[in-house]
Amino acid sequence: MRVISHRYQDPGLPCAEAIQDIDEQVLISANHFAFAYAYIVYRKQHHKLRADERTLVDVADSINEYLDGSDHRVKANANQGYSLSA
Repeated sequence: MRVISHRYQDPGLPCAEAIQDIDEQVLISANHFAFAYAYIVYRKQHHKLRADERTLVDVADSINEYLDGSDHRVKANANQGYSLSA
């Protein structure tokens, strides 16, 4: 708590990422290297998962946009006309 209050003296609260950075520093300074390493790996994996979730396409929305004709891909294929089988 002292590290947080020292580093963030303004009334605004630090974000979760900043708190996790401090957690890593405290673990390393307390010579808990194995635990610090596991925590760093955990954070990296969850960062990757969050990035992957943002890239997923919502299947239901994609189908509805295609059926409504509002999807840009409806007119993107010059070799095939718009149809439900496309």
